[in-house]
Amino acid sequence: MSVHDDFDGLKRQFEYMGYNDPGLNNRLREELISGTDHFTVRYREGDYQMALICFFNFSRERQDGTFKLDDYDTLLVKDDDLILATRSFTGEVKKNEMREVLAKDAIYPLQDTDTSLWVLNPNGVTEYLHEGAPSRIDYWKKLNENTMNEENLNYLKDNLKYLGFDEKLHTPLTERINSHAAGFNLETTVPHFNDREMQYSLQFKKSDQTDRYFFNRYEALLTNGKPEEDKVQTFYINKGHGVTAKEAFNLLEGRAVYKTLENKEHQKYNVWMQLDFANKDERNNYMVNTFHDKYNYKLERALDKYNIVELNDPAQKAALIKSMQKGNTQQVTAIVDGKEVKAFVEASPEKRTINIYDEKMKPQEQAVYLKVPARKDLAQEKAEKEAQKQAEGQTQGRKKSRGVHH
Repeated sequence: MSVHDDFDGLKRQFEYMGYNDPGLNNRLREELISGTDHFTVRYREGDYQMALICFFNFSRERQDGTFKLDDYDTLLVKDDDLILATRSFTGEVKKNEMREVLAKDAIYPLQDTDTSLWVLNPNGVTEYLHEGAPSRIDYWKKLNENTMNEENLNYLKDNLKYLGFDEKLHTPLTERINSHAAGFNLETTVPHFNDREMQYSLQFKKSDQTDRYFFNRYEALLTNGKPEEDKVQTFYINKGHGVTAKEAFNLLEGRAVYKTLENKEHQKYNVWMQLDFANKDERNNYMVNTFHDKYNYKLERALDKYNIVELNDPAQKAALIKSMQKGNTQQVTAIVDGKEVKAFVEASPEKRTINIYDEKMKPQEQAVYLKVPARKDLAQEKAEKEAQKQAEGQTQGRKKSRGVHH
């Protein structure tokens, strides 16, 4: 039997089994040309998340004999290193049947007491796939749906982590997704000082076309025990990105947050955002005042005017700016009259400056914290000079009057 005849016959067998891959055929031809009596050809299909790997074992009884496919070993692999299932099959078993067996093994892993054959022929495949199933189940489809659901769940968990929500939400999230609800909310509460707390309601919705769930928004309520002072706002999530839980707290506290956003053309831009508590939109959300980079508010430049110790160290300065950009009121050490004092600072983009508080969070006059004493504006200087000149004139007049009198 010639190499050409062997190749044509085995290629037709591959096609019958459901393998019509040029790369597989080329590797088969190379092994036939090598002249060995036994060889194995490796085949892989799928992606990083789910891959099917086959090892086709060929042999011939004598050097001038015909090569045949003895059997083939298979692996179903996830993430390139996790083996979900493994079996061997005779050469008559087609690819779609083999995949169904591996998928069932992955969904219902074999137990030590399992007596099913390890090497399956077509009859063994049929018996195994119908075992315990009144009607034929599409195990491969079921496995892929399970895999997509797991990937969706992990993606949502990553979203929650990025947005600053506690991992305690992972368990109820998993339970609600496994219940296949059309939509659901997850509730969580975060306490803050001075009897304040944030109540979050995270809203998840199932796709109309698939089993995939989306986390598109959450409602944040800031309360201090006085209902008349409650503040609530809905924040929207775009592809897992948006205002974090801590940033939502800072915004409802009235502070500004620096964010990178994306417009409808998918172009990113930076903006300071701050809630306008005097006005609401049609969704009953507070309006948002935004200050783009063109507004020319530079936090670093605003900070550099003040005698703050942390600004002298590049690492501490970077950490301070990053914290303030998240809307935090940050503690610093300031120099006042040659002495170190505790102070708190926060960004104030609308006024292109910063707000300063003492250790009791009482608002402070900024002038005393400046590196250089505040310069009086020209109008004030002119008014003070005029007042001083008038005062001096009055003094001279009184002196002259006293001189005449005496």
